[in-house]
Amino acid sequence: MTNPVEGNLYATVRTLVGAYQSIKPGEKAESHRHTPNALRIIPEGHGTYTVVNGTRLEMRPGDVLLTPSWNWHSHEAVGPDDCYWVDVLDVPLVHLLEPMFFERHPDKFEPVTQAASHSPLAFRWEDSLRGLDAAGAPAHGMAAREIELGAPALKTIAVHVQRLPAGFASATHRTTANAVFTVIEGEGTTRAGDAEMHWKRGDVFALPAWRAYRHTVAQDAHRVRVSDEPVLRAFDPAAHPGALNPRDPRAAACGSPPCSKNGEPRDEHPLWTRKTFVRALFAATGVLALGAASAQDYPSRTIRIVTPYDPGSMVDATSRIVADELSKKLGQPVIVENKSGGLGMVAMNTLLAAPADGYTLLTDTPASAINPTLNKARYNPKADIAPIAQFMKLPFVIATSPNLKVKNAADLVALAKKEPGAINIAVAGTSTGLVGDLFAMQTGTRFLNVPYKGAGAATPAVLKNEARVIFLDSANLAPHITEGKLTGLR
Repeated sequence: MTNPVEGNLYATVRTLVGAYQSIKPGEKAESHRHTPNALRIIPEGHGTYTVVNGTRLEMRPGDVLLTPSWNWHSHEAVGPDDCYWVDVLDVPLVHLLEPMFFERHPDKFEPVTQAASHSPLAFRWEDSLRGLDAAGAPAHGMAAREIELGAPALKTIAVHVQRLPAGFASATHRTTANAVFTVIEGEGTTRAGDAEMHWKRGDVFALPAWRAYRHTVAQDAHRVRVSDEPVLRAFDPAAHPGALNPRDPRAAACGSPPCSKNGEPRDEHPLWTRKTFVRALFAATGVLALGAASAQDYPSRTIRIVTPYDPGSMVDATSRIVADELSKKLGQPVIVENKSGGLGMVAMNTLLAAPADGYTLLTDTPASAINPTLNKARYNPKADIAPIAQFMKLPFVIATSPNLKVKNAADLVALAKKEPGAINIAVAGTSTGLVGDLFAMQTGTRFLNVPYKGAGAATPAVLKNEARVIFLDSANLAPHITEGKLTGLR
């Protein structure tokens, strides 16, 4: 399988991958499991079964079947027909965050403990049709009828089934969610920006986030829309101030298609715009404190600042400058404790375990906001911690070991494409890992991520040529680049 989009060798959209898969009569796939969530949309085939955690389910045309993260699963074709389906997984999202694991079943095939016609893991086509018959028009105006399968279907993936009659012309719409559409039946056209996509039964097309698009339908159609809405909703379930909520009286006044003062398409999903989304991630950058101390006697003793970075790192050095100034201003000792490791969670757990009295603070990067949503950390960044101030901004730099023999970013991309997965990156933490993976996704390259316990361990690894590439803040890398020990890329 190859992705037809030049420079994008795997991900269909930023957080999801869609791929066709088939199985022939008599074939059987061995049981396995992986951390990415997955689902199957079945356009065609009979007599094929999947087994998910011991439950045997038939795969029928129009069905949507789920494989949640780390569930054993396999497939087998016992009927006379080839079976085709569309796989959609959140592999790009999981790869970006690094908890990518895959395991084959120790017994090759998992035992079948039960056979079921109906299951929470199977959404049958006949049930979807009944649901559509009873459904009304969605507020966003992009289909005549729409239902959601599950609430959501998977923790990171939402699934909607749409009905669009011949002659239907949708509103013009955009959303911060990425989406992959599978056409079950019918024919039509979708225009996104300057691109026009003609689709029919069995086709798959993608709509990346924040592209304005609209649909026109030539033949009665049913489609399955798979999106990453749950990921964005996790940051805030309420509509952002810039969005027009369908329940707002202004929505009725605006009419269809949705409109705005400047004539741009409206986002009627309660999801954040890119600007608001980035602002949410960086709200936790700076000093975070638990609870609130009494203003009358605070502080009356030593304050400690916990940092998830090693001694000598830029965050550590800046934290010590802040500690000195706070001590002078408050008249109490302010100490810095280094608690590196666990993608920042060692330091965060130290903060969460402390009394909510304002005497334990945390200096951190966007990892504080990222971990609860994407790394399943068990705390609420809006309720359990409180941002106080942002005290620094630093650009990221790409640097390599001089032994890699590349002079610029273009050379690195060319080498990575020539040797996919062979060049290892020293990953110092969640944020640096995200930057490196974003670079890989945008350039269509693949690297081998090697996690280290903070910048204090990651940088020496590149200096000693244990790792070849590092994405890190300029303050940490500039001295080594100036001395010629690392090569800074542009």
